[in-house]
Amino acid sequence: MDQPATSGDLKILQLTDCHLHHDPDKSLLGINTQQSLEEVVASILASGERPDAVVATGDLVHDGSESGYRRLARSLALLGAPALALPGNHDAPRVMERVLGAEGIQVCGQLEIGNWRLILLDSHQPEQEGGRLAPEELERLDALLEDDTHHVLIFVHHHPLPIGCRWLDRI
Repeated sequence: MDQPATSGDLKILQLTDCHLHHDPDKSLLGINTQQSLEEVVASILASGERPDAVVATGDLVHDGSESGYRRLARSLALLGAPALALPGNHDAPRVMERVLGAEGIQVCGQLEIGNWRLILLDSHQPEQEGGRLAPEELERLDALLEDDTHHVLIFVHHHPLPIGCRWLDRI
């Protein structure tokens, strides 16, 4: 895959809220989530466009099942780009790290591509709908940003700014 030009060009594919299930035929709000993901990936492949990186930003597997994460990893691999992921409130972070990590997908890490640095932050809170950036996560971010000459993109599942929703605005 070609590296992005030093001028700063970068193509990122962001996937979010896939809500896959153990059962690939299960629907959420009337939508078969596995089929939806497969259609998105097929559409991207058919376009001929290739991302420099794929970032999956949470609520990837609704029931936290290993099989859901394995199918997600297979779908991401089809895109032929480095992939990163972070957990949302429906994810199971330990299962996610184990399954996706075994497939070479970095969870809540960082990636440098050309003169860009992608940083994924973990806002997951067990048993909570809303998110929170723990002090350790903010310290990690500070360290990554220190004396950095890269362009930086930061990804997080939960809204970092108030959006007018009482239970989501507590990050």
